[in-house]
Amino acid sequence: MLTAIAEARSDATSLLLGFAPTPAAHSVPPPVTTATPNISLQALLDEYVSVKKSRLKPDTVRRYRDCLDRYWADHLSQPAENLTPDVFRAHFITLPSPAQANHSLRIIRALFNFYNAAHDKNLLNPVQKVLKLEGAFIVRPRDRLIADEDQARWHASIQQGSRTSAELFTTLALTGLRLGEGLRLSWECVDFEKSSLTIPETKNGKPLLIPMGSRLKALLSKRKTDLRRESGRVFGLNPRNERLEVAASRKRSGVDWSAHDLRRTFVTLATRLEVPDRMVKRLVNHTERDVTGMHYIRLSVDTLRPYTQRIEDELFRLWRGDNEQPN
Repeated sequence: MLTAIAEARSDATSLLLGFAPTPAAHSVPPPVTTATPNISLQALLDEYVSVKKSRLKPDTVRRYRDCLDRYWADHLSQPAENLTPDVFRAHFITLPSPAQANHSLRIIRALFNFYNAAHDKNLLNPVQKVLKLEGAFIVRPRDRLIADEDQARWHASIQQGSRTSAELFTTLALTGLRLGEGLRLSWECVDFEKSSLTIPETKNGKPLLIPMGSRLKALLSKRKTDLRRESGRVFGLNPRNERLEVAASRKRSGVDWSAHDLRRTFVTLATRLEVPDRMVKRLVNHTERDVTGMHYIRLSVDTLRPYTQRIEDELFRLWRGDNEQPN
């Protein structure tokens, strides 16, 4: 009896197995290939930009390309895999600008991390040897600004350059905007009725709305009337033109300065004029770090306007050569 039951169970099992479907050919995952053509560093950069285009600002892409074109031109046409840790280190330590060398290191590190992920590679990132030996260059933040006693000479020197550059630099000085924000400023973002400027693309990704002081409003209004333009860029300079104009101003005035020094001067002057810290951060679009500032405080343009005007009045006083501190 027991033998019959065992035989029946065995027969049933065999029958069920006979109905089990065999795995379909298409259900087997295809083998992962790691074969990748010898992609050049330039092509890798192009691929990276193409894939990341929704997350990269146009200005960021331009800076990436400019940096590699200027400092790694001899390597761009070579296969990316040729840029070994030894080759990278040998070139990196010869670069003349520590800040740009570090910038190029960050770009190339990102490109190779992307390359490994996109092409199922496991290449050693070429920057690792530098980071584990000497490390990146130590670049101390600049603290230069335009001192009160230099303001009149600085302002006079920019007036001797082109009108466009003079008005661009004046706008940066009166608003604390970054150079790129000033260069991208369009007439559509200048609201003369509400006396305000809108900066849609900023470093932290948050659009910026700030008031115009009375003199800046008059300057831009006259510029618009004279140029007879309703759209397009307010200032038609490119970064190279800007660098040439700054260099010429330095030579004329003897004042060593850069466009970002104007922003640093704006913040320093605002603090000296006792503009509240939250107002200063809001004017220059610095990110609040505390919960109250990040999620609750919302400062309107009209709230900021008196402080913008106070800073503008002080700068024009200094530009007139009046260095006596107001009571």
